[in-house]
Amino acid sequence: MRYLAYGLTIESDVRLPELPQPDTIDRARVDITVRLSDPPGVLPRVLDVVQARTGDGGAPWLSIARTGSGYVISEAGIADFVVDRHGTEIVLCRVGTRVSELTLRHVLLDWVLALVLNLRGKQVLHASAVVTPHGLCAFVGPTTSGKSTLAASFSAAGYAVLCDDCLVVERNDRGGFFECTPAYPGLRLWEDSVEGMGLGKYVTQAVAGYMPKLRVVVGDGPNGPAAGSHRLARIYGLNRVAGETNSQMPRIEALDGKSALIQLVGSSWLCDPTDKVALVGHFRFFEALTKAIPVRKLHLPNGMALLPKARDAVLADLAGEGRDTSGLWDQTVRSQA
Repeated sequence: MRYLAYGLTIESDVRLPELPQPDTIDRARVDITVRLSDPPGVLPRVLDVVQARTGDGGAPWLSIARTGSGYVISEAGIADFVVDRHGTEIVLCRVGTRVSELTLRHVLLDWVLALVLNLRGKQVLHASAVVTPHGLCAFVGPTTSGKSTLAASFSAAGYAVLCDDCLVVERNDRGGFFECTPAYPGLRLWEDSVEGMGLGKYVTQAVAGYMPKLRVVVGDGPNGPAAGSHRLARIYGLNRVAGETNSQMPRIEALDGKSALIQLVGSSWLCDPTDKVALVGHFRFFEALTKAIPVRKLHLPNGMALLPKARDAVLADLAGEGRDTSGLWDQTVRSQA
C-alpha cells in the first residue's frame, strides 16, 4: 500500500489510515519503505547511543542508537524501529506487550518519521503551521505550549492547516525563499479544545492508547488540509505566561538573530547530533532561515478565551510585512477588549 506525506511516497506492508493515498501511483517511485509486520524481536548490534531523552520525572523516553548500517529509534516500553542511514527504510524490530496498532502508528508517524526525514537531509521543525493570505506562519515551542490549539483556532476560522507538530522547511533556490510541504491531515488536540472550538463535527479518533488526545481531521472546505508547497512568511515561538492580566495579552515581540537561532535550533528535529557534517549543515540552515524569515515571540495566557485575539494579532503582524511591531500588541488588545 502506498501513501503520501511531506511530498514523499511511502510504501507500507500494513494499512496507515492516517495518511492519504496518491490519486495515481508511480510504480517506479518509493521514497520510504515501512515494514511493521512480523517484527523479528532481536535488535542489531548497537555501536553507541547518540541521543537519549527523558520525560517528566526523568524517566527514559526516546533513545537513538547508531548501528553499523543505520540507527535504532526506540520509544521506551512501546517499540524499537531500525532505519538505514539514508532514511529509505523503516523496520519494526520489537514491540512492547499490549501495544495497540493505533499507538504503534502514532509513534511511527509522529516521532520516527520526523527523525527519518532529518536523516534524508531535510530540516524539520517541531511546529504547527497554517496558511494565511499573507503566507505560511509556523508556531514552535515545547510540548503543551499550545501549537496545535492555536493552529486549530485558525482552522476553525477557515484557514488551512499545513501540518501539526512536524514542519519540513526547504530553501527554494530558484526563488530565493523558504517553503514548506504539507504533512498529512489531522490535528492532535485535547477533548476540551475540540469542543471549545466546535471541531467535534469533524472526524476524530484517539491518537494513541496511552494518550487522551484526539486526532481531528477537518473537512474538504477552505479550512481543510493544505495542498502544495507554501512560502514561509513568519515563525512564532509560543510562550505561556502566568500572572499577567488579559489586557496584557496576547503580546508579540521581535527576536534578535541570536535569540531567533536559539529558538529554532531548540525546536528542531535532529536524529544524530554526533554527525558533525550533518550538525554543521543543520546550524547553517537555521542561521540562514533566521536571516530571511522574521521570528517572533508570541506570549499567551493559559486557556482558550484569547485565542481569537491571538489569531488577529498574528494576522496583523503578518500584514505588517516584517515591521517591528513588538510594542503594538498591548494597545491593540486593549482597544479590542
